[in-house]
Amino acid sequence: MGEQGNKPRTPNRLSLTGWLSWATLVAMFLGNTLGFTDAVTGSAMGCGPDWPLCNGQWIPSHWSLATAIEYTHRVSILFTSVFLLPLAVLAWWRYGRRREVRWLIGVTLGGIVAESVLGAMAVLFQNPPAVIAVHLGVAITSFVALFLLTLTIQQLDRAGGRSAILMPLRPLAASRRLSRWSWFGLGYVYVAAYIGAYVASTGYGALFEGWPLPAERFSAVGPALMVDLLHRTVALGFLVLAVRLYTLARRERVCRPDLHRASMLVVALVLLQALSGAFLVWTHVSTLAFLVHVTLVTGLFMTLGYMALQVLPDPAAVQAQCPSTRWAHTGRQRAGA
Repeated sequence: MGEQGNKPRTPNRLSLTGWLSWATLVAMFLGNTLGFTDAVTGSAMGCGPDWPLCNGQWIPSHWSLATAIEYTHRVSILFTSVFLLPLAVLAWWRYGRRREVRWLIGVTLGGIVAESVLGAMAVLFQNPPAVIAVHLGVAITSFVALFLLTLTIQQLDRAGGRSAILMPLRPLAASRRLSRWSWFGLGYVYVAAYIGAYVASTGYGALFEGWPLPAERFSAVGPALMVDLLHRTVALGFLVLAVRLYTLARRERVCRPDLHRASMLVVALVLLQALSGAFLVWTHVSTLAFLVHVTLVTGLFMTLGYMALQVLPDPAAVQAQCPSTRWAHTGRQRAGA
């Protein structure tokens, strides 16, 4: 009896809600990939000006590559919704007492609804660039919210299931400076995603050959040059942001190794993003290059979203401050004195 009582407690397995969340995440990833392919190949009108019908039919009788891409994308969104609705109900019932779970469910569901509405608008209004850009941005936002919900459910499942609702998941608080920069980074990548989506939806990216700076003149490409320069400037800002986040997270690596690892991943993704930008230019925005580029943006958004979530105060705990952060703060006060 005594030996049995001294055995370390093994983490609980994933619940049905946890497995369903991972399945929904995979379904949404595939749906988003089809949507990005739809956008870069110009297949949004593959079903004609009809929505939700495809060329006037529920199942089209005549197929082209554009029709197949657009129709498969629509079916994938429906398929994702079939997973998402029971997931939202189960997650709310099982873990809805936690504030972050409620918010993430709301953002995910709202994103899917908005994505469907924007998809219909893109078809009915003949593919306007602004609508396509918002559509792509909303798709990424919804996916990131679902990813964070999935990680939160997994944490709670492994901590003990429903009995762990009031258990702390983030017992040590991050510094205010790291918290502010993490949330700034999330907002920055959110805006950058829309700018990049607008460049993709207008086709401006295919007009340029130079990298890292465009070789074309304003007289040759017109206002597209200003949009492209804005896009590249925002991309350069990512590097500054990544270095700043890494510097701040490194100071707290003993207490919050999760944030330190995430900051290193941000730096790696930013560097890969720069290379994928060059790949886009050199291939004149090929489908493969675009999918690699937008997948890296999604990964960057996911990582910064994770950091922003992990620096939030834990609603189930009175958080202690990391000793290294407290000592640094005391040292600055003494230096000021």
